[in-house]
Amino acid sequence: AAAEQALPGYRVALRNGRVGEVEFVATTGHALVALDGGVARRRPRFEETQREWVEGIWPEQVWVSAGDFSVTQRYHQLRERRDVADYRHALRCIRGRDEGKSAADLAVALGRPEEWVLRAWQAGTPQKPRHLDHWDADGFCEVRYLKGQYHQKGLYETIVQGVDWQQDRVWRVHKEGDGNWGLRTVKQCERDGCGRSLLRVPDSSVKIGPGDAHAPKSTLPHSDWRCEKQLEGCIKRDFESPVGESYYWWCPKHRWYVCQECQQNMPDKPTSKQIRFWHRGECPALDELVMRVVDDFDLPDPAAQYGDTARYTIKMNWYPDGMAQVTDHRHDIWTILVSLGASRVLNVDYARVLMEDGDAILFGTQKHGVPVAAPSQGGRLSLVFMFQPDAQVERACLRLAGQDVPGYVKRERAPEDYDDVDDWHGGEEASVRDEDVASLCSLGFSNAEAAEALRICGGDPTVAANLLLSA
Repeated sequence: AAAEQALPGYRVALRNGRVGEVEFVATTGHALVALDGGVARRRPRFEETQREWVEGIWPEQVWVSAGDFSVTQRYHQLRERRDVADYRHALRCIRGRDEGKSAADLAVALGRPEEWVLRAWQAGTPQKPRHLDHWDADGFCEVRYLKGQYHQKGLYETIVQGVDWQQDRVWRVHKEGDGNWGLRTVKQCERDGCGRSLLRVPDSSVKIGPGDAHAPKSTLPHSDWRCEKQLEGCIKRDFESPVGESYYWWCPKHRWYVCQECQQNMPDKPTSKQIRFWHRGECPALDELVMRVVDDFDLPDPAAQYGDTARYTIKMNWYPDGMAQVTDHRHDIWTILVSLGASRVLNVDYARVLMEDGDAILFGTQKHGVPVAAPSQGGRLSLVFMFQPDAQVERACLRLAGQDVPGYVKRERAPEDYDDVDDWHGGEEASVRDEDVASLCSLGFSNAEAAEALRICGGDPTVAANLLLSA
């Protein structure tokens, strides 16, 4: 008999008698089931990514192969905002129609009634969902998930021990009122170990990420404060000193203020994870994995010389224990993520996806993050590829999952195809020249800061300098 199809929200019974609710379904057909003993549990809600571990707050999750469960109740629950899903699916319907696909085929591909597809065709181009005004419509795609695609015993340990990890810092992407994009490192409130990110005043920019608003939040500047740091060059040593047109930074909870000059001399807020860009030749096992993913997903050649990084973003995040985490955020590009090491939850919109060793996921603008886990949790790393939306990559992923992809032909890797690879990488990171790094370092910035700015600015030293000087 054919395996039953499951959708998030369906209740299922496993062959061993355990029961629960489907949390997520992989493209390979595996179902992630939250076990609950037959009594559905209310999902905890958090205003932001969970930062402190609470034992027992989430049910145990297990992956089950297709055919190893039976559906006992069918009630589909979206694990994302309904307006975002409607927007994404409506775009797929319109594009599918232009490609000659039938309403029936699109209904099956999207898990929607055929009548819904017909209504989407009639309605035309949909309006972007609230708070996603700044996102490119091409960045919206379906989540694709491959179980155990890159599982290899000992690979996690080999890579962790084989590369030079660096402390990651908190970065925030902002869109200024004049339409320009900016990147800032973050400073944190030092009152009573607070650690909250300091806010800039005045600030006409919009922070880009989950919950970003159509317009910037406004805080009226005032001079009724004194700088808490009082460092050399401080411009607000007492309440009487005027602020003038200078920026200042503050923590709303503790009313902790820092002037613009002192803020620049504060250490950047660190994250709880380590980071490393792929450098070809640094770790042969990592090189082999990178090239296997490139080939499997039909990505362009990274074109990295030995000792150099790729011409589009290939990097790793290392979470040494359960306390290492990343708050939910978005990218305006597509991401392939391979998880190695201990099992760890990846938030994907409202779904809690337990990624096991060797699992791979493809997603677009979906909100995602790594919430806190039990402190005793083992280490885990994610190998991340970031790139501009590319339908060929999604087709390759579907083929890896064992699905029939009519007309799929692997791209040819001719040398001339690499001329435009810098445009393909998504604008986050690019190869950097040593002389450009040196020129930025001469302005007083560290080697790491200079290289990071150049990658984000597509290798343009002038734009990178402006970005660093305005941070």
